[in-house]
Amino acid sequence: EMVYCFFELYEAWREDAELWDDGDRIMSIHKALGTCQFPLQSRPTRPEHGFDKIYVDEAQDYTQSELALFFMLSGPQSVFLAGDTAQAITEGVDFRFTEVRGALYELCGKDSSQLPPKPMTVNVNFRSHAGVLNVAAKVLEILMSNFPGSAKKLPPDVGLFQGPRVGLLQVNSIQELTRIFSVDRRLVMLTPDENVPTLRSELAETHSDLILGIRESKGLEFKDVTLLDFFSSQPPHLGKAWKSLFSQDGSKTLHPELECQLKLLYTALTRACHRLVFAESKRSIAGNAFFRYLKSQGLGETYNLEDHEQTIMTADEWRLRGIEFAILGENEDEKSEQLKWLTRAEKCFQAAGDVLLSRLSRSHARSLTLRQEFYLSLAQVEKVLSVEKETEIALVVRGLLMDGFCNEAAILCSALVESFPGDVKVSFVEKEILNKLLT
Repeated sequence: EMVYCFFELYEAWREDAELWDDGDRIMSIHKALGTCQFPLQSRPTRPEHGFDKIYVDEAQDYTQSELALFFMLSGPQSVFLAGDTAQAITEGVDFRFTEVRGALYELCGKDSSQLPPKPMTVNVNFRSHAGVLNVAAKVLEILMSNFPGSAKKLPPDVGLFQGPRVGLLQVNSIQELTRIFSVDRRLVMLTPDENVPTLRSELAETHSDLILGIRESKGLEFKDVTLLDFFSSQPPHLGKAWKSLFSQDGSKTLHPELECQLKLLYTALTRACHRLVFAESKRSIAGNAFFRYLKSQGLGETYNLEDHEQTIMTADEWRLRGIEFAILGENEDEKSEQLKWLTRAEKCFQAAGDVLLSRLSRSHARSLTLRQEFYLSLAQVEKVLSVEKETEIALVVRGLLMDGFCNEAAILCSALVESFPGDVKVSFVEKEILNKLLT
């Protein structure tokens, strides 16, 4: 009752402020598409604006209303969900496959014949080796024993080969880690998302694009991963709680916040395909306890920076990473996030020596930058473009058209038109932009 009371206060505040949230967004889509019809079998399996099949990855990150939309758009047996409940790190989402089936049972008018088959379990891991997976299994074991019901209990993942044990590294300063970057071109550094801006400013500019937050790295995989300052970033008052999790004397000092943090830890370490190193630049009760625990279990060993092997990435590996980054940027809603991923993609393409893909990502990034400028200009009373800016816009549009980005060119021109009032819009684009394209 208390939680619902807070919800009502929140709803009242949101309406007074004339704001909307994800719940409103999804319900608006339901209403616009006319999918709010029950039960599901009372109408055609595939609605007018629907799909024959819908495949959903990372299903644990979706709310039930979002998943209901997928079922409404394709039918109860035409949605394929794939996910890992142990990686449910999206705030406000508590995913269970059984609850999805329960909700779908209600949507189908309690007709069990309409339900899809029960979930299948896949526990052969083709990404990581046993050295990484054994640590992941221990983290899950601790999660399940201390927070029953936090995730579906499954058999531990099995790797195809043994692989090296994870490394445990304590450094005196973050700058020491630049040595790893200099010899390991495959390395990506993960850290709690709130640490990313500070960490990028402290490390050399050439390494800043190889630093990702844990949440933004979910769904990706990297050959070598260093997880930096996960434990020293934890609130100090949770130190004893973390220590009790890794102690073997039976003492428990639990805290609800640790459930999500354990899932974040599991998500981060399972990004690694080959080499995984836990690095801490500051000592902490939690970090010391974790290092001792892995050593006592024979799962980790002290890592020496001097022993880091020289590795390189092939042109194809750089190209593949760049394509993955570009796809992630395309899926982002915020232009600033899209720009961030495209910038990373461009650097990967440059490392691959791929002139074409470098130019494409750079052209797309320039268009996004201009669209951001147009958006900011909407708040200005007087909107005047200089001749230089007109020429820049024309060149970007021409580059987009030449590179086959016709849709992006149209979006850029639409954003430009929105920045100019009244009847001037079309004439401005025709006289100024198109003339420059022709010349």
